[in-house]
Amino acid sequence: MKAKTESEIGEKQRGKKEKRSLYINESFNNIKTVKLFGWEPDFIKKVDEVFQEEMAIEDTQHMRQKIYDFIEGLMSKAVTITVFGTYVYLGNTLTI
Repeated sequence: MKAKTESEIGEKQRGKKEKRSLYINESFNNIKTVKLFGWEPDFIKKVDEVFQEEMAIEDTQHMRQKIYDFIEGLMSKAVTITVFGTYVYLGNTLTI
């Protein structure tokens, strides 16, 4: 499940980067036309919107990774507690 969601997020992020690169390349290739007609703010706005979407996806990815790390740490502690709890429940005593 983790790998599937991470690959989907990666695909979305790559798509946004590609879209942003296309906008930037388009503006560089047609710089004279962009300047002549005053389309600079429009291109900047498009690039910034895509960049913000890309950052939102990256933030989501970081948050999911933190949650996964927390769950992994919790599971390792839970296994230890479960093993010792079962040992004591079966009538054995813990001695150091």
